[in-house]
Amino acid sequence: GTVGDELDVRSITVKSGIHYNDKGEETRYIEETTGDTGYRYLRRSAIGHDGYGRVTGYVDFSIDNGLDAVTTRLGTDYNFLDQTTSYRETSVSSGGPLTEVRRLDTQYNILGQTEYYAEKQISDEREDLRTDTTRVFMDYNYLGQNKRYEEGSVEYDISSTTGEAQWDLT
Repeated sequence: GTVGDELDVRSITVKSGIHYNDKGEETRYIEETTGDTGYRYLRRSAIGHDGYGRVTGYVDFSIDNGLDAVTTRLGTDYNFLDQTTSYRETSVSSGGPLTEVRRLDTQYNILGQTEYYAEKQISDEREDLRTDTTRVFMDYNYLGQNKRYEEGSVEYDISSTTGEAQWDLT
């Protein structure tokens, strides 16, 4: 069968400045992507690993077509197939609010593609608001590209809660 028409979008990514710890695990690197859709610079550092060599967290500094952002990921958990199931991520972009996202659950199909996830988000732009998002019914084409999903979001007033109570599943 044919793959389809070649799109006229091209890019080149160069990964450099790669550093490793004494176990041979990456601890930092730089990626630069140049192409028809613009320029992206990414400096990933403070890459942490668990006892199995899986990445548990990192700090990213990125510039994407002139907009800069800092993202920190911590507490990445995995299932028995080494697929990411949950994590905690904070990010801030130039002029934007500080946002925290907690991915609470991710499930995969037999091909290793994401089938379901649930996450919660709060932001210092609206400290009294938490948004819960669930994505389900994810469908993929023969190339493994996502072609359909359903996503639902619910907003909660958390003005009367503090700390971990803001993240309760109820």
